[in-house]
Amino acid sequence: MPSGPAVEIQLASIEKAWKRYGGADMWLQLRTGDGTLEDFASAAAELNDEAEADGVESVWAEAPSSAPAGFVVLLTHCADREELRRWISEFAGRLERRGLSGKLQPTPPVRYPDWLSGAQPPVPTAFLAWSVDRAAEAADPYRSSHWHVPAEATYRIAALADRWARLPGAELRLRYNVYRAAVNLDDASGPLARSLFETGMAGLEFVDDAGQQATNVAFDVGGTSLFQDIGGTGGWQAQVDRLRAALTALPAEVDLGFIRMGIRASVGIDSMATVQPLPGIEEYHVRYNTHLLDRYLPDAHGIQVLRTAHLDRARDLSGWEVTELGEGRFLVQAADLTPWYGAAQPDPDVLARARADFASALLTEEVISANPPPWRAG
Repeated sequence: MPSGPAVEIQLASIEKAWKRYGGADMWLQLRTGDGTLEDFASAAAELNDEAEADGVESVWAEAPSSAPAGFVVLLTHCADREELRRWISEFAGRLERRGLSGKLQPTPPVRYPDWLSGAQPPVPTAFLAWSVDRAAEAADPYRSSHWHVPAEATYRIAALADRWARLPGAELRLRYNVYRAAVNLDDASGPLARSLFETGMAGLEFVDDAGQQATNVAFDVGGTSLFQDIGGTGGWQAQVDRLRAALTALPAEVDLGFIRMGIRASVGIDSMATVQPLPGIEEYHVRYNTHLLDRYLPDAHGIQVLRTAHLDRARDLSGWEVTELGEGRFLVQAADLTPWYGAAQPDPDVLARARADFASALLTEEVISANPPPWRAG
């Protein structure tokens, strides 16, 4: 008797989910205990390449990543039921030829409560740029989609994120690349680090819907991350205290850290200027030039973790509290934090004076032009 296909397609469940989502984008999971993400992703990429070569609008596969109990991929252009069936059958065959087995099934998206949406008031947000292996980054042709923080530091950072974010009784939502799944893990640092090594992106959230409280830690390519404490008691003061603890927990790994207002449930530094504009630059100037963040600031902030090179460029630190953290890092903060974090925007006069204090340390288009990334120099 035939043993049957190595990949079992749960077609009825997939079509039910397809109908529920109105024929729009949907996540597809291979529930499996074998194979590699590389093989899973290459099967999807092969179908994308064929569709592109044929010049037809077919189902398109995006953001393949590891997930609990297997791998997931986001399917777009799913309006045609028969085309979706054909694509899934072809995908299963390619997975089998790569030695993968398991069940292909839909996986539901994680629901976001209204109180966590970006339409709600912004919250203090800690942005960090971690120390990256710049030689490895420059040598990597896929640098824009990879994570180049050294492995040992990555494990320490992932452990910090898991410890810092935990909320008793809250639901853990782990993000692999851009896919979120509700999981139950006593320690999520291992899967978090794995996703960073595999895709360059990861994150975790603890969400207490009943108490309208959450924590959010998001990691992005280029060695950057953000931390958010949303809701709870104690107001912005308690939030800032928790964020400061995250900024100062691993000083040796930090190139730059600061707290500024951000939209809730942000997933990357591209949200840095959503609430408060940057002075003379856009957020992409920061995102594409992280090699300069160990020396320059995108803006002045009420709380910052800086390196010696930042302080050397500052004009006047007499009005700031400077605390040495070791490893050539310093906590620099304003004596009064209310003008910085007591409202959705910093007090304009306070911000203007702070920008003057750090004028020579601020990132500008002229600095960027004079200091291109190593792979563009020369």
